[in-house]
Amino acid sequence: MKIKIITDSVSDIPKKIQQDLNIDVVPLSVNFGNETYYDGVDLTSEEFFDKLKKADKLPTTSQVSPGEFKKIFDRNLLEYDRIICITMSKEMSGTYEAARIAKKLVDSDNIEIIDSKGVSFGYGLIVIEAARDIINNLEYGEIIKRINYNVNNLVNLFIVDTLEYLQKGGRLSVSEAFVGNILKIKPILSVKGGKLVVIDKVHGRKKAIHYILKYIDDGGYDFSDKTLCFYDATEKLYLEDLINEIKNKYEIKEILRSELGTVVGTHSGPGCISFTFIK
Repeated sequence: MKIKIITDSVSDIPKKIQQDLNIDVVPLSVNFGNETYYDGVDLTSEEFFDKLKKADKLPTTSQVSPGEFKKIFDRNLLEYDRIICITMSKEMSGTYEAARIAKKLVDSDNIEIIDSKGVSFGYGLIVIEAARDIINNLEYGEIIKRINYNVNNLVNLFIVDTLEYLQKGGRLSVSEAFVGNILKIKPILSVKGGKLVVIDKVHGRKKAIHYILKYIDDGGYDFSDKTLCFYDATEKLYLEDLINEIKNKYEIKEILRSELGTVVGTHSGPGCISFTFIK
């Protein structure tokens, strides 16, 4: 049985990995005023954050249309027996529902639409693991079972470097953001129930990294057989500090790196770093 994995661009999977694992990625669009760009096609992560810094208002994002999903489903069903489409959390976007509508338009029982309940390279890891399972010739039912397990056991933490964009997005008041920036408060975000939530706040970058290390210790996690994903919003050196701290303390099977894209990046702003693994 030939199986195809499809996802949307919010998964932030590096292009080389997309190509190596035969993953099709459908882009969302990003709107700065009257200017529209396709995520990861017309606008790189670096270009996005450069425009974000200069923008007076936060950009908006537009989900993939049912028509775009239908096109990619129709094309792939000519070659593949089954399609597994894994989208970003339906709590953050209508992309999941657009894929479901497209499945109805195609009228095929050979398409599985899965809500990752995640965002960015967090669920990118779920997509990558599914594509690897296909390469390793796992049965279709086992692949679906493993995807569902990974969805429910994904750990995704973000360290936000500035409160400015959380304030612009309405998650903090102007006064809260002002005081927080003065005190160098770094919010720790996670994804719970498919939504981005602030789970804690710490003072300064070093304490933010120590928070992550304590989180790992408290959970008693073993990374010797795990893939860890790290990604950043134009903050390579800060991310490298986090990676080195974790590498020095724990045995890790594999590390993957990427760049934070438009959806989380709109709310986190530049300077955000993140890491993900599956329990």
